[in-house]
Amino acid sequence: MRADQLPPQTANYRQRQSVTYWAGMRLSVMCSEDAPRMNPARAAVADRDTALGDYRVAQLAAACREWVKGDVSPDDAKPVRSGVPALLVSGKLDPNTNERWGDEAARYLTRATHVVIPNLSHGFSSVSECGVAFIADFIAAASAQGVDFSCKDRVQLPPFVLVAQ
Repeated sequence: MRADQLPPQTANYRQRQSVTYWAGMRLSVMCSEDAPRMNPARAAVADRDTALGDYRVAQLAAACREWVKGDVSPDDAKPVRSGVPALLVSGKLDPNTNERWGDEAARYLTRATHVVIPNLSHGFSSVSECGVAFIADFIAAASAQGVDFSCKDRVQLPPFVLVAQ
């Protein structure tokens, strides 16, 4: 998305520039790493009855036809295997990187601790109320042993508010 295509409420120049840089980086990564493995025709059928249909796949495929792509090793898609302590945090409400993907990553990380936060989604992060402490404790100890993850069960979703126009 170009900065001049942003909705009117994002008229602030710095905000437009930030989104422009973010979108460029996102396309650079996704067009090089993800798009070559996508199957837009299969998505059109598989996603037909979902709320957005194949919109995201179709949009990414169209953008990547125009975007410069980097060279990516065929090994790039292979799982990382490691025995170092790893902390994985997932949200049950995340449509993109939900707990299933955390579980999959943990299969290859022999010392992984996977914390699933029930009310966490991709767009809403409760790290300020739950996560900062346990992430810091995990890093300080280089281990999940003795780290208190119990705040995960107290995370609440933000209120749903409709703004009158």
